[in-house]
Amino acid sequence: MPFGERRQSKERAYVPRTVQNLRANDIVTYVGRDYIVAHKYIYEEAGVRWFSYELKDADQTIYLAVGPDPQAEGGLAIYRRQILAVEDPPPREILFQGRTYVLTEQGEALVREERPPERAENTGFFAPQVVAYWGYTATDQTSYLSIERWGNVLEVSIGEPVTNAELDFLAGSA
Repeated sequence: MPFGERRQSKERAYVPRTVQNLRANDIVTYVGRDYIVAHKYIYEEAGVRWFSYELKDADQTIYLAVGPDPQAEGGLAIYRRQILAVEDPPPREILFQGRTYVLTEQGEALVREERPPERAENTGFFAPQVVAYWGYTATDQTSYLSIERWGNVLEVSIGEPVTNAELDFLAGSA
């Protein structure tokens, strides 16, 4: 095959990245900072799927949550882990950092990690597991609080809504 034909077929294979098809090692730019996609977690409950991307830079880890409809209000959010002692199961309202958060959704989802082809072995990855979750919205509608039970551990995160326009993507591989 001549060089030009091979190059052309590679160009056709390239798929621009979106919030729904990011992969490990892709780059996400948010508020002027570049983060590498370290992991993609796929949540599924009753046939509904949503994603969470673990994004890392040299100083911090954040999570990009992508709801079943990323264009809907609350469909995209950036979360940061917080230290907050909560009851298990969590209450219907939580006061945190001067805001009241009200429970808006809860359930159990099967969570699995999407594995990049070059790292298909089990090393460093977890088996799919059922995770209980509770989603809260601040009474002023400006932020979210998320609680997930991974085994016996409750993880708490605070989120802020974002739009697709606030995010830029760069493929880390074809």
